[in-house]
Amino acid sequence: MRRPSSASRLVFEDRLPDLRPRGEALVICDAKLPSLSAGLARWLVRFPRVYPVRAGEKLKTLPTFHRLVEWAAATLPATDRSRLRVVAIGGGSVGDFAGFFASVWLRGVDLVLVPSTWLAAIDSAHGGKTALNAGGAKNAIGTFHPASEVRLVRRLLDLQEAERAREAWGELAKIAILDGGAWARAMARDPAPDGELLWKYLEPAVRAKLRVVARDPEERGGPRRLLNLGHTTGHVLEAWSGVAHGVAVAHGVAFAVAWSERRGLLTRRAAGDLREFLATRLGPTGSGLPPGVRPIPRLAAARLLSRDKKAISASRVREVFLEGWGKPRIEAVRFADLLAEMVRQGWVLP
Repeated sequence: MRRPSSASRLVFEDRLPDLRPRGEALVICDAKLPSLSAGLARWLVRFPRVYPVRAGEKLKTLPTFHRLVEWAAATLPATDRSRLRVVAIGGGSVGDFAGFFASVWLRGVDLVLVPSTWLAAIDSAHGGKTALNAGGAKNAIGTFHPASEVRLVRRLLDLQEAERAREAWGELAKIAILDGGAWARAMARDPAPDGELLWKYLEPAVRAKLRVVARDPEERGGPRRLLNLGHTTGHVLEAWSGVAHGVAVAHGVAFAVAWSERRGLLTRRAAGDLREFLATRLGPTGSGLPPGVRPIPRLAAARLLSRDKKAISASRVREVFLEGWGKPRIEAVRFADLLAEMVRQGWVLP
């Protein structure tokens, strides 16, 4: 399999791009999107090979992938791999699925990502990760195959319900806190509505993430692990309650702020500053569980933590703490200590 450069060309635009293929193109598209936009439906007509999929984690299975491979083998013309590109239009699951196909078909072909969700536009479309689920484990199979281009289209992103923008804010807040640059401080003070805010700060947020990825493209123990800020507890919350990923991450970041302060890594003032930023979209608590979510039973929380991919051993996990804006640090902590802190912060029942 070819090993492409980790750098993707970023294109920010208002309208759908002119992607007339140089050679052959396969478009893998979220099947619901053309019904939301007549413009997108007309745009797709220019491509002779469009493979519609139903977005969601159920897409990322081996049987579903096998059907795509069989279809491609029967449909795609024989061609040099340099003349074929896969264009993925959809959210994170579509990008994972299409990206994995692009990484293994003909030992790797060109990939263009056109994310249709704010969460994918901020996070999953960047960094080259592709994945399928297997054996009951999420993202158990995958490759690193960065897209040659990521096209970020305002009109496509605006097709989402307003609630999706609010849900994606957690990932934007995470990278803002990790980066700590002037753009992040400006965002913290910006009262713009969610969708407008996301578009306004999308480019600096993506470039901040890519600076981290460039130092550790394949996550081999380097700084890319910093991007897991808020994700250990966030994934537990997401799995237990079903809240949206971005919401869970935002609360996970708030958890990390509180724990960092209690451990003396953050001053009271610095912690208060971060809590105030998080509260602008999370609500006045800035910590704890989302409204309507009850504390997690201790045994269930322990079981969910034990499945965490960031675990070092059966008893320890890497956790991202904060010493301030743009000052993250990774430490190995015992699961028992993490669970005790979740109890202390009201996430888990005593």
